[in-house]
Amino acid sequence: MIHTNELNKTESKVIFDSGNYTGIEIGGKFYDRFGLLALATSCKSSEAAWGFLKLASIMFHPQDDHVFNALYEAVTTHLAYWENAETLEYSLYPQFEKAVNNLFGENAKIIRPKEDRHHRPDSWVQIGETLIPVEMKKSDFDGKALKQLTRYMNFYQCKNGVAVGSRLSVKIPKSIRFINISEFVPKGGIVRRFAAKYANGKKV
Repeated sequence: MIHTNELNKTESKVIFDSGNYTGIEIGGKFYDRFGLLALATSCKSSEAAWGFLKLASIMFHPQDDHVFNALYEAVTTHLAYWENAETLEYSLYPQFEKAVNNLFGENAKIIRPKEDRHHRPDSWVQIGETLIPVEMKKSDFDGKALKQLTRYMNFYQCKNGVAVGSRLSVKIPKSIRFINISEFVPKGGIVRRFAAKYANGKKV
């Protein structure tokens, strides 16, 4: 039995089997209970993500599947965390630290040298004997952020610096490397990977 309706202006089909929901087709692609959760974590807007979670809840919570229930809770916790952390730059610090070798090579490490309390970069990368200050912005890395990073470089006499942000909106010198946060913050993180594993055996 198939019901057809409109979902975000895309043709969708809600699919039943023996009186229970089994999944939904959106734009010709099938998503089961785990696929819907994975889809929610990949949405660009929180409004869309919570919309898919509400749909998943309506369809599958009545079936009392303990695996789905546990994963649903994990996804909602994950989304709530990132909504609350959206404007907090310090939420980037642990992700950046974990990715330092992928970004800079196996000889790179995060350190915290002795600092002047008026000149404190968000992080420091050490490669060999070279110290590199890092300035992170959750949104655009703009002219104001560039002035901050340049001030740290001048104060500590560092030849290079690292700028981190969701977008670069200012021209930077060759001595500064820009890193987009998408290079080290996984889309959906572990929740998305776990959910995708159970989405018909295929990633969505």
